[in-house]
Amino acid sequence: HNECLGNLPPTPPSPPPPGLITNLQPNNYQLGTIRVNEKYYIDRDYVLTSVPLELDGLAMIKTANDDKKQPTSSTRITFNLNYDATIYILHDERAPLAWLLGQGFGVTNLAMGVSDSYYLPKIFSKSFTAGKVELPGNGCLSETCSNYAVIIKLNQ
Repeated sequence: HNECLGNLPPTPPSPPPPGLITNLQPNNYQLGTIRVNEKYYIDRDYVLTSVPLELDGLAMIKTANDDKKQPTSSTRITFNLNYDATIYILHDERAPLAWLLGQGFGVTNLAMGVSDSYYLPKIFSKSFTAGKVELPGNGCLSETCSNYAVIIKLNQ
């Protein structure tokens, strides 16, 4: 019965297929996996301390926190999405979020913990069809906010 579906506990997602994304730019950014104790930046030692079951094991693009001041008016990350997918943005609440809302991302009720005690994580999501994805800079105006990370979940 469909009325029971709302009470089912969350289940972990399927692992990402090979070639989920290709042609990641900037090319120093790295693909990783969402899991506890995984670093989410290529240039910091901060790690994920808690991960919601719905995102555990998904593909992640590790960004550079030093890129946090890149303007939101220009493209910062590009990649080819080879399957329809939902893209989640692990966003620091201290950073501007107008670009996220402007691109149609919506806030989720998912929570993730990080070892950076100043980072205030909030997770946004948007469904994408296969094709080129372009994400802007984070637009931090000072050193007191952090860059975002990108999480990719295959739509099934």
